[in-house]
Amino acid sequence: MKKLILLILTAALCASMVSAAEIPSLFHNDDAWYKDGVSPMIERDGRRYIPADIFTMFDYMSVTTPTGNNLLIHNTDTGSYVSILFLERSALINGTVHENIGVFRDGGVYYVESDTVCEGLGFTTRLYIRDDGGISMQICDGDVISTSLTQLVQSYLPAGENNPGYEEEPPEPGQNPSQASVIYLFCAEPYSGSEFAAQKILDENKLEYTMFLNGDSEVSELIRHSVGGICGLSLPENTADPAAELDEINRKFSAVTRKRICLTVSSGDDGTDEKLRKAGYCPVNPDFEINGGSDPDSIAGRILALADARGWCTVWLDDCWSTTEIVRYLSTLDETEYIMANFGQTAPEHTADE
Repeated sequence: MKKLILLILTAALCASMVSAAEIPSLFHNDDAWYKDGVSPMIERDGRRYIPADIFTMFDYMSVTTPTGNNLLIHNTDTGSYVSILFLERSALINGTVHENIGVFRDGGVYYVESDTVCEGLGFTTRLYIRDDGGISMQICDGDVISTSLTQLVQSYLPAGENNPGYEEEPPEPGQNPSQASVIYLFCAEPYSGSEFAAQKILDENKLEYTMFLNGDSEVSELIRHSVGGICGLSLPENTADPAAELDEINRKFSAVTRKRICLTVSSGDDGTDEKLRKAGYCPVNPDFEINGGSDPDSIAGRILALADARGWCTVWLDDCWSTTEIVRYLSTLDETEYIMANFGQTAPEHTADE
């Protein structure tokens, strides 16, 4: 009798496990992700990750890896894009820097955090939380959805079986007020004889920053500024093919280091920036640019306001008196509230697990 009861319970458990496993974790519009059995949605460290390849299910989306350290997801209809520097866990989303982007590889599959990437590309997500603990996500591109996520999930259950749950909209990402805000500082290689060199004042005040070097820089300089963080390359001027010139600089750099510098500055032209991204570069469009016409008092308040609201912001510093004043002010801020960083760094609270 005990053996019979055990067999019945085992059979019931197996049936439950099979039916739960058959419910896809991912849907794109009305369709189930056809690779869900091998690359489903994954939850890790409080984040939900989706395989980047699922975006190829939309005709106008492309997913490429121009270099081994760069994952580019591009909406060819709207021009929206997410360009991720894999090793640095940093990204450019439509020209804006995002630190601590969630990304990892599993069996050759790139996984990206769903909320930030979907929002940047113009997609919406819906969640269905099942009573058995399973979760299904629907990624929608704005087309008419004929079937609700609840109906999609229930359609995968065996006839007569009920697996109740509820559908919810994902919560808006919020900032933890106990975390320090990160301010990323960028500057170019100083001009010869510059009176107000941004690099000099940053070094004097012992602040972290990302240096953008020009094409004349020696390989030793590229290596020195890339140690402990990441350096960028200033965009060549008066050239029809800036990506080709950046490639030439990288050939010298990678011959010694076996690495590639992907970070550069936005040209201000959408077409040129798109060509740079397709060549494996990440053109940065900083939130603020400090130049000779900047009012240090007013712009300092705006920098802190954005950093407080979003948790981070990016600041480009030209060689000028205003930069000297801004840097001196930033150096006085409480490090428990504001952290100055280069693009390869995150605050301890923001560091993603490998």
